[in-house]
Amino acid sequence: MGTLDDLRGLVVFSEVVEGKSFARAAVRLGMTRSAVSKHLAQLEEQLGVQLLVRTTRKLALTEVGERVYRASASMRESAELAREAARTHQGVVEGVLRITAPAALGRRYLVPIARDLLALHPRLELSLLLSDGYLDLLEQRIDVALRVGRFQDSSLVARKIAPVGLLFCAAPSYLERHGTPRRPSELAHHQCLVHLPSSAAARLELRKGRKVEEVRLGGRLACDDGAGCVEAALAGVGIVSAPEFEVSEEVRAGKLVRVLVGWTTPALTLYTVTPPRRHVSSKTRTFLDFMQQRWERPPWRLGPPHSAS
Repeated sequence: MGTLDDLRGLVVFSEVVEGKSFARAAVRLGMTRSAVSKHLAQLEEQLGVQLLVRTTRKLALTEVGERVYRASASMRESAELAREAARTHQGVVEGVLRITAPAALGRRYLVPIARDLLALHPRLELSLLLSDGYLDLLEQRIDVALRVGRFQDSSLVARKIAPVGLLFCAAPSYLERHGTPRRPSELAHHQCLVHLPSSAAARLELRKGRKVEEVRLGGRLACDDGAGCVEAALAGVGIVSAPEFEVSEEVRAGKLVRVLVGWTTPALTLYTVTPPRRHVSSKTRTFLDFMQQRWERPPWRLGPPHSAS
């Protein structure tokens, strides 16, 4: 097997590992499943080692397969960077950039950025994966993830973008029927809409000056979708606790009213998270710089309300 065949076999092997199946690799590469299997068998024969352990349910890397995969992934990244360097020298940002973000943040605030970025770079393509769950960046071949919280995964590269407040809101109709809580402890007498999977024990610590109260949120309705919780609040079902970007437009429009103003939870931060690569691609760098410039003043931030609750 010649050098080009070796390289092709390593690319096929990388796709099989990342897709966790021959079928997914075949789709990504535009090949038949039998061709993928043939390339992998030829690579194993050429190297004289077994790279994968195949069972009826899954594929597993052997110890040497793990080392070969790391080397092949690095090789493929270098090839992509070499091609990109040539295009960047010509002032062109191109290729497909895969981005994942929380659904509400993506729909409301990331799509306008995508629109303007695509207008500036005609050869750039964006693939937006909007989900409130955390997707695996390596498995899904994601270039950039937007995540809210406290960053803990040291295997990824994080960059702080903006603060995100957690707001308590309810529809005017709900507050007219049930009253407005003045302090966190009063939430025990209200229907709190909880975003799953934390509904079993949704505890929050709220502060106001030197006062500190811990509350356990609970109610008769929980939902595994943040937008569903907000819709329930709009319908007057209860009080929702949500990141600013999920409710800021409704608050500005008067459809939801902030409660417990002045009481704050531990600060959350919006991060961009990227895989651990030696070099950041120009398309990724262009997106990150553009987004950070646009969100220097986060569009979801709300100023102080006209009257405290």
